[in-house]
Amino acid sequence: MGNAEHTEIRIPCDSEGFILLKCPICGALFKLDANVLDDDSIFDIYCPECGLVSDSYITEDVLELALIMAGNYLDDMMMNEFRKLERDTRNSPLKFKVTGNLQKEKEHPIKLTVEALERKVYRCCKKEAKIKPIIKMSGSYCPYCGVQDYGIE
Repeated sequence: MGNAEHTEIRIPCDSEGFILLKCPICGALFKLDANVLDDDSIFDIYCPECGLVSDSYITEDVLELALIMAGNYLDDMMMNEFRKLERDTRNSPLKFKVTGNLQKEKEHPIKLTVEALERKVYRCCKKEAKIKPIIKMSGSYCPYCGVQDYGIE
């Protein structure tokens, strides 16, 4: 059982290459450049709205898809083991029969849902994010270094 299985969930980017994220602390939605997120020099991501760091900024859509995929994978593993048990008991006094298949849950692709975010260039890091217009005007935190930007451009 020591073999680890890995799967990949593709999170779609918008037309400009930004990925939708959600702060689990305050619930703010924001987008960051997918290329910048792959940069190893960025250790933490700060929420532009509350300024706090979280371990995960996964949206509900991504989490729901991951749970469905894991459930379907578990169902496949169980059916494979039951079929193996059926084969192993074929010539024994105790018979085991598998009838039917488990119904797989549909794995719907993730769709972009939030487009009402505005581009903001942070002077401290010279990097961009997309945030709510009201947060852009009133001030936000740089998602890359956490420095507060007061919205004055």
